[in-house]
Amino acid sequence: MTPLEITLGEHTLPVYPQRHAYLSNRLGRFIDDLLERVGDLDTSGLIVAVQQSSYELLCVLVPNLEKRVPEYEYRGYASREAMDRDEYEERTDRSPTIPEIRTALEVAAKVNSFDVLKHLGAVLDPTLLKGIVNAQVAEAISQTSPSSPSANGASASTNSGTRPPTSTVSTD
Repeated sequence: MTPLEITLGEHTLPVYPQRHAYLSNRLGRFIDDLLERVGDLDTSGLIVAVQQSSYELLCVLVPNLEKRVPEYEYRGYASREAMDRDEYEERTDRSPTIPEIRTALEVAAKVNSFDVLKHLGAVLDPTLLKGIVNAQVAEAISQTSPSSPSANGASASTNSGTRPPTSTVSTD
C-alpha cells in the first residue's frame, strides 16, 4: 500500500501509521507542554499557542519531519540563527501555508485512525452517553458513607441501632 503524502512548503513527505504506545506517550507529553505554555493566556493567546505548536504536533505524527523540514524553515526563517535572532525575511520564507498545515494534520489523523473517534461520535447517541454518565454519578453518590450528605444536600438518615416494630401475622 502506498503511503499518503503531505506537502509542507517545498517538501513532500510520506505519512505512515505510528504505534499506539508511541502516540500515547508523545501526544501526552505534547498536550502537557501545550497546556503549560498556554497557562493564563486569553483566547487569542491560545490560538497563537496552538499555531506555534503545530510543528511539534506534526513531528509526533509524521516520522522524521524534523530531519526533512527544520523548525526554522517551518517557521519562515532562513536559518536557525536567524530564528534565534527573530530576523524574518519574506524573500527567504519557505514555510508551509496554513492550508498545507491543516491538510497535513488531517492526513496524519486519518493515517493514524484518529478519524475513528469522529465516527464513534456519530454512532453513539449523546443522550445515551449523558444517561450513562448520570447513572455512574448516581451510583458513586449512593456508595458514600451514611453520614455523608446526599446529592441534594440533605443529610442521609442514619441507623440509631433500634429496629422498627415488626408486625406479626396471625396464623388463625
